Amino acid sequence: MLAGFFSMTVEREERVDNFCARNISLLARCKVFVRRARQIKTIWSLLLRSFEFELLDPFPEPDYDSLVVGPKPCRVRYRRRALQAQAA
Repeated sequence: MLAGFFSMTVEREERVDNFCARNISLLARCKVFVRRARQIKTIWSLLLRSFEFELLDPFPEPDYDSLVVGPKPCRVRYRRRALQAQAA
């Protein structure tokens, strides 16, 4: 009777270890995702601050034919903004 109890405990510990290992890898992926999202936000903020954008075509329709739904290709004109001196 006790041998069955101990073997079940070891099996349960293995399941807990596997569960924790999977969650740690998910947590690491989550941290990487947050870091990458922050980098993308930084890039967009620099682009929007440094350039003026103008849409040349009508507002694009969604492209449902691709793997990830996004806008269909459209033309955009961009111009560098004049640099402004920042107050110190």
